[in-house]
Parts: sequence; structure tokens; C-alpha cells
Amino acid sequence: MRTLGAALGAAGLATAGWLVNAPSATAAAACSGSVLVSADYVRLFGGSPVVGSIQLRRDSCHRYWGQIIMYEPMKANTFAIAYIMKYTNGRRSQPISCDAPGGNGRVVEGQTTCRTPKISAKSADIKLVASGHEFQNGGNGWTRISWGQTPKTR
Repeated sequence: MRTLGAALGAAGLATAGWLVNAPSATAAAACSGSVLVSADYVRLFGGSPVVGSIQLRRDSCHRYWGQIIMYEPMKANTFAIAYIMKYTNGRRSQPISCDAPGGNGRVVEGQTTCRTPKISAKSADIKLVASGHEFQNGGNGWTRISWGQTPKTR
């Protein structure tokens, strides 16, 4: 059933104007990745220590993804998540998170990183942004306690 849900989710993303790539093992091995741009991830409340970074990454096959890297493992009642957003001719598409099919799930207790699904963006009219958010639940629901965002880039 999870496979059906993942297929339907990916189909929904493709319908929304996203192309989520799941290349063959051979193609994946041929596409090396690198960091395109990185931004500090700064705590909103209680001062401004840097607690991690948000990165926009790209591989040699023109696929892009967002990745958040927390500098310490997440504690109980906290999570962090990365998003990637695509701008085509200045118009933003729906953000895609680590929780979407093809991502590896939000950063939870004991973990330090997550990544969004890879998306294809070959047109020069497309700009991309990665953002990351850290949340804490102190008993009254989830509150964002830090965030960061890369510049809009290609």
C-alpha cells in the first residue's frame, strides 16, 4: 500500500508542475552531487546561535534538492524539516518537503539531517530556494524556533 501511496504522491507532484526523478541505479551512479548554495540556520528565540545549515544541492544531471543539516542531534519533542521551492518566471510552485515521496523524512529525535526529493529544473527561467525549519512542542503545540533560507538561485 505504501508503494501505491508513493506512486500517487509522485503523480500528484508531477501534475502540480514538478518532475520528481527516480533514476535507475546506473543513472544515479553517473550523477554526482554538490552544494550549490548554503545558508546558516539561526535560532529565532533566545539569542542567535547557529544550530545548523540549509543547503540547495544539485547533481550533474540537473536535479536539485534541499538538505538541512543540524549541528547536534534533535532532542525529544523537536523536529526539523527542509523544503525546496521552484520559481518559474517569478511564480512560486508548491513547496516540497523531506516528508514528500522521494525525500527521506523529517529530522526527528537523535537524527541530524533530511533531504527533499530531487526535482528536475533545466530551464533558465527557473530559480530555486531551499528553506529549513526547526520546531519544538512544549506541550501547547508545535512552535517554530529557528529557520534559514538560501538565496534564490540557479
